[in-house]
Amino acid sequence: MQNTSIQGGTADITVHEKLASGKLKEVHRASGGPWGGTFVDSEFVKLLSDIVGGPVMADFMRKEKFDYLELMRHFESVKRNVGLKTSELVKVHLPVSLNETCLRVVRKDFKELVKRAKKDKLITFIGDKIKIDPTLVKGTSILSMY
Repeated sequence: MQNTSIQGGTADITVHEKLASGKLKEVHRASGGPWGGTFVDSEFVKLLSDIVGGPVMADFMRKEKFDYLELMRHFESVKRNVGLKTSELVKVHLPVSLNETCLRVVRKDFKELVKRAKKDKLITFIGDKIKIDPTLVKGTSILSMY
């Protein structure tokens, strides 16, 4: 038996008409809605911001660009393997520099901020990874279309 699965993705289609002058006229505008991968990424960043606070997240994104991009690259691979029927914890590698940014900006580590955000029952830790309960990611629309 062959295992076939759809890995997600969206398509927005716009219809154009070619006019006699050679120019294009838009007949129907794309209306796909905010369901694509960039929306999912922004929901993940929003979840992290809700936990650590906007100033911490902004500082991390500005000063630790490489680690932020690595975090998002890792999340990209994680979200491709998670869907609505997922019941397993979603594991995401957390850069050390995010925790360091938390300590520098608000003098609390990431674990403390998770507890303060009342998400400690839904987010647990193992080494340098966070394990997120699938109900949390589905509830915030992070992976609702994957």
